[in-house]
Amino acid sequence: MRHRVFFHLMAWAMLCASAVTAEAQTKWGAVAYTAGAAAYYSQWNHNSEAEAYSAAMKRCTDQSRQRCEIQTFSGQNCLGLVAVVTNGKRGVYWTRDPGLRRTQTSAQTACARRGYDSCLIRTIVCANGMH
Repeated sequence: MRHRVFFHLMAWAMLCASAVTAEAQTKWGAVAYTAGAAAYYSQWNHNSEAEAYSAAMKRCTDQSRQRCEIQTFSGQNCLGLVAVVTNGKRGVYWTRDPGLRRTQTSAQTACARRGYDSCLIRTIVCANGMH
């Protein structure tokens, strides 16, 4: 009898853990930003891409008079938004990788590899809310 109860408890625990993992993988985030990433607006922990997109874009257009661009990401992915200057011109690039540290490393590596005059990591945010 104890073995049966133990088996059922373990099965229930595994089911709950997989449900939490599946839920975390379906979360969405978005970062809306203006030219050169002068301003940016992050959203995370949304249940759909459309919801994250809409929330980030609304904040950006409400707060800025400049045109807003946007990137979305989901699951275990994070997005790094980097403002750059090269030859006196401002620009932006982003990295999208699984995990906070990997995204940060990717953003720094890309900056060094591309030879920008200066880089400023504006934000790194993950779909599940880590940042």
